Amino acid sequence: MENGYRTKQNIMKLIIFTAIGVFYYMIPFKVNGETTMCIAFIENLIMDHIKHYTMIAVIFMILLAVASLFFSTIGKNKIHSEYFKKLFEVDVKSLVWRIAGSILLFLGFFQVGPEMIWSEYTGGFIASYLMPALIILFAFALMFISLLLDYGGMELLGGVIEPIFKPLFKLSGPGSLMALIGWFGSGTSCMIVTDKTHKAGRLTTKECSTIIFGFAIISFPVTFVYSTGIGGLDVAYFPQLTIALILIAIISTFILVRIPPISKKSTSYYNDQAPQVKENDNSSRWQKIIDSALKKADQAPSFGAMIKEGLKETFTLMVEVFPMITVVAVTVLVISENTPVFDVMAIPFAPILTAMGLPEAAAAAPSFFTGFADLILPFLGSASVSSQLTKFVICVVAITQVFCMSEGGVILMKSSMNIKFKDLAIIFIVKTVIAIPIAYYFGVLVGIA
Repeated sequence: MENGYRTKQNIMKLIIFTAIGVFYYMIPFKVNGETTMCIAFIENLIMDHIKHYTMIAVIFMILLAVASLFFSTIGKNKIHSEYFKKLFEVDVKSLVWRIAGSILLFLGFFQVGPEMIWSEYTGGFIASYLMPALIILFAFALMFISLLLDYGGMELLGGVIEPIFKPLFKLSGPGSLMALIGWFGSGTSCMIVTDKTHKAGRLTTKECSTIIFGFAIISFPVTFVYSTGIGGLDVAYFPQLTIALILIAIISTFILVRIPPISKKSTSYYNDQAPQVKENDNSSRWQKIIDSALKKADQAPSFGAMIKEGLKETFTLMVEVFPMITVVAVTVLVISENTPVFDVMAIPFAPILTAMGLPEAAAAAPSFFTGFADLILPFLGSASVSSQLTKFVICVVAITQVFCMSEGGVILMKSSMNIKFKDLAIIFIVKTVIAIPIAYYFGVLVGIA
């Protein structure tokens, strides 16, 4: 074995840690007869078996807001650590978000104040499930992402699939791998990991938008539960649903990367970082891929440093981003549950759906728009219709619309990827317009009645 980074130790690091990373982020498995994935399994384990975890998480979030209030006012300049000083000594705008978020968490969890704010479909859901679950999701997604980012797996796996993804979706090797993580993992995890990869200078801003809007869907285990358990889709149609999702992902992403807003996104790297220079230009493509992977493995951080960095980033997000998610999530859910906004938006589309031949079109129409508020709402709408074909179309479209303002939308707007609200709205509408006819005609073709 040659000197430098071409060592047996680096080969073993590349193989072992990449295999662990692929299993952790991308491979489903069965537990007690149910299909799950590592992060989902850990989330359920903690939320179901750690006594009072949800209450602890909510109280901790409230205390973080109180700490921000204290250190931004009477306790200003009392923090000596630059990291904590930057985190807790903030301007009035940031302070308002944090205090408002903590108040809504308190009202939602302890069921205080107007019922429309703390009901099980609005603030109660956010405080008792979404925010505690997000803490686990972010922590365990960020703690181990180095297994793919820093041990050569991205260079190796990305290099293998790049010849397919580059002409179709204009994605590099690392971008291609992130797309697969989004497809096989969860949409929110994909958003977190893609943002982390962008900050590391491995993806351009344009590639990030392509990955997020093209491949960040609900994970397959959750897809199964939401579509069959909540939406009422017959289990026998789940294979057809999976095929339809693949078709829509390929067709819609192929189109989206070639039109605004994605086509207008910057092709530069985060903070104008220079792309990594590939060595051994005279060697074969495979040799370049392997050398790049081994060099990355040689520079990989220690396991302890990886865990520490992941927890640090999670804590930062809990302080800075989670309060905003809480405020936006509760607001959009209150609007969705207590006003006819989404029903009114759907009125012009009901005749179009009827003309296509979609059964129960008028009842189904709002479900194609409620996903912008929260990802579970379309599936609840699906449960209210009887046609399996209509359920199939609603579920397929909802899965492709995974970013919603109650969760993913706010995460994206607060990320490093330069994603604006108008981008979310435009992409949501375009993907919906593309997905509905594909899902409908595919459903008819395979005989769903």
